[in-house]
Order: sequence, then structure tokens, then C-alpha cells
Amino acid sequence: MINKVIIHGLIAWLAAAAAGCTDNRDAREEAVALRFRAVLEQNSRGGAANPCAYPADIPFGVWALSLPGDRKWDDHADRAEMFLDDCRATWSGEAWTTDTPCHWPPDKRRATFFAYSPCSFPAVFSTERGIEFKGFDLATDTADLMFAGPIADRSGGTSGGTVQVPFARALCAVDFRVQTPVPEGTVIRLRRLALEGVAFKGDFRSLPEPAWSVTGDTGEAVFFEGDLTLDETEQAAGKPLFMLPQRARVTVKATCDIEHGGNATTGRELKTDAVLTWGCGKRRGYTLKVTPDTLVFTTDILKP
Repeated sequence: MINKVIIHGLIAWLAAAAAGCTDNRDAREEAVALRFRAVLEQNSRGGAANPCAYPADIPFGVWALSLPGDRKWDDHADRAEMFLDDCRATWSGEAWTTDTPCHWPPDKRRATFFAYSPCSFPAVFSTERGIEFKGFDLATDTADLMFAGPIADRSGGTSGGTVQVPFARALCAVDFRVQTPVPEGTVIRLRRLALEGVAFKGDFRSLPEPAWSVTGDTGEAVFFEGDLTLDETEQAAGKPLFMLPQRARVTVKATCDIEHGGNATTGRELKTDAVLTWGCGKRRGYTLKVTPDTLVFTTDILKP
């Protein structure tokens, strides 16, 4: 009788211990701390961008949604459950973490993340349109807008608790270079270079593909003002500027001082028309050839 009691007690203890292990395992699964590793993809002229360190002093915002492990984001995004709703992430010195500590969903579920930067610029999110920036005005807003996602179907157990967040820029970097085969006895000084017909205001969405919808009137973007003596070598006309991605019919205007044959012309404006296409996260560079009478592109301006 005593042996039966002992045996039954041992079985009960083992069952309780097993249940405790299961509970602890589930607790551990639910308690995996959520962290982020952010990188910034540089604006590129084409192909893959080379990532660099994301600036540690610029907090970013995060949305995160989860699905059962047997469902993929691409097929079931409309059924995903939100568990991070525009939470701010800051650098702790070791990792990016949300201001309020957060954990991964259990391993039986998969998480998908979207992020935007800087979190000081208002953004909204939906599963249909992704990250959205509304009412951005390049003439007055100085934010370097970035976005990431969908970073889909991740689990805390297989990721080591860290989400890799590759930020891409929402704006396009544009730069101009100038050169001219100056005839002997001629001096050409570039005083100003500008584009007329550029849109500065628009709304951005990241899904289904990153895109801008431009709004408002067009205006002038000034790339260079100063005194640059031109020669046969290509020279940068000012610094690259961030521009709103768009397909724009523009007029390029170069204002020059020209000395030729003992005569001097001040403030001569040379013009050429072009259709320029700028994409999200891209870098577009153009070379212009300046003569006393003409201004022409020497690069393929139709290449996207």
C-alpha cells in the first residue's frame, strides 16, 4: 500500500514538473525581448545600394503585426493582428529598442514589421498602402524621410530576438556637373544653375511599390549660385539636393558671365528643356556642356 502511494505521488510530481517545464518554456517563448538593428541603404544610381550605419540620434517609428505560423504575410496581410502601433525606437547604446519594453509573439506566430524615420515627422500605416507620409513640402520640411518593410514572417526564436531593419530613402538625390571645351581667348563663368518646373509637395506610400503623388504648383530648384570658371574637366555645380521623386518636364537654366574677343557679357541665361525621372532612393547625376550660345546634356537623361 505504501509503495502504491509513493508511486502515485512520484507520478503526480513528474506530471507537475513536466507541466511546469511546459509553462516555463511557453513563458520563455513569450518573453523574448524585441530589439532592432537598423541600417541605411545609400541612394544609388542603379543596382543594389551599399548599406551604412543608421544615425544613432534619430529615433524611428515601428508598426508590427503577427499571423499564425502557417500563414504568410503576402497571402494573409489583411488578417494580421497589430501588436506594435507606431511605437518609437531609440538607441540604447547596444541596440534599438522601443520606449516601452516589448516582446516577440510566441514562436507559433510570425511577425511582420514596418518602420519609418524620423519619427518626428507624422506617418500613418495600413496593410494596403504601407507607410504613408502626407503633405510633405520639400520647400519647408527638412526631414530626410526613410521607410522599411515589409520585413515579413519573422520569429523571435529564429532571429535571435533582433529584427534587421534596412531603411531606404523616400527622396531622390540629384546632382549636376558642368564642363565645356572653352575656345582660346574665351572665359565662361557659371553664376547660377536652376531647374524650372519641379514639384515640391506630395504624398508618399510604400505599398504596393514606393511611390509619390505630387500635389500643388511647380517651382524652381536652385542647384548652384556662385562663381565657377568652366573648362574641359567636369566640375560639380553645387552639392546634391534631395528632390521629390517624380517625372518632370523641366527647363534647365544656366546663368553665365562670358568673355570672348575682348567683349564681356554679364548674366547671360542659357536654357534647355528635358524630361527627368527621379525614383525613390535613387541618385541621378547629369552632366551639362556649356558654350557661349548653348546648354546641352551630355548624359542619357531618359535612363531611369
